[in-house]
Amino acid sequence: FRCPHRGEAQAFGLNGTFGGHVDDSHPDVVQFLDFVTYLIPETTEREYVLNWLAKKVRDPSFRGNAILMVAPNQGTGRTTLASMVRELIGTRYCSSLEFGALDSQFNPYAKKLFVSFDETKTSNHRSEQQYETLKRTVDPRAGILNLNEKYRAQRDIMCYLSVWLFSNHLNAVSHLDGDRRFYVVQNVASPRSSEFFITLNQWLDKGEWLSGVYQWLLARELGDWNGYAHAPMTAG
Repeated sequence: FRCPHRGEAQAFGLNGTFGGHVDDSHPDVVQFLDFVTYLIPETTEREYVLNWLAKKVRDPSFRGNAILMVAPNQGTGRTTLASMVRELIGTRYCSSLEFGALDSQFNPYAKKLFVSFDETKTSNHRSEQQYETLKRTVDPRAGILNLNEKYRAQRDIMCYLSVWLFSNHLNAVSHLDGDRRFYVVQNVASPRSSEFFITLNQWLDKGEWLSGVYQWLLARELGDWNGYAHAPMTAG
């Protein structure tokens, strides 16, 4: 498996153009940041996620720490953000799966660049097995991983997979205490109004947001942020 270079990302060169200065005042960036600020209210956690995303967009081989997003209620918009991430990275290189996919002996998702797992919650009788599978799947750095696809011979590949997990449970993953490969984000407690999401989805459906947000992420100043370091402890 060969990691695609940045030029192969779906957003790269949209409408035959690439480049140009895009800052925080760009209308699509304003809309994007308004959504992310609502979804991740805590500034430190939000900045970490934005830095993570900027790094992944610039360098598809970057894996980084897994991000576990926890919200007490459904419908806050996390899957919408994950959908945007897939478009920014390139949809052909991404997947959205149920957490139960980790129970399978097969791991075709290992050859992807980005996967989000919904309904994350380890079960009582399989928690240790699920955590061990998750440990093999999550690593801040690219490395060799055994790929096991149905009806195909197993083979070792260089894995560039980055993982996000979504849950409505504070204790979503058993045995996670002290594992610094997971960055825990506390999402907003209650969804915004239906009018907010109607406006958001109309904006997304136009498809014009992608180029501006993509270019803004490329230009984002990361400073001394280190996506390979142990994930900082958070309130989540």
